[in-house]
Amino acid sequence: MIALSQARKVRPNWQTGNQQAAIKASRRARTWVIVSTILDVLGVILFVLIVAGSVHTTGSSALSGMSLLP
Repeated sequence: MIALSQARKVRPNWQTGNQQAAIKASRRARTWVIVSTILDVLGVILFVLIVAGSVHTTGSSALSGMSLLP
């Protein structure tokens, strides 16, 4: 959301001749896109680790009482 907000400031600033403000908004937008992408990737990795840990814990406890021999 922050990146989008900054990106929306670029064109009006550029069209009015305020190139410094346009460049500044563009750089801020780029920075926020990078930050949000990194946080998204970390969130996905954390989610996968939690789900994998949950499945591993549930699977091992469910199978611990079962015997393969009749």
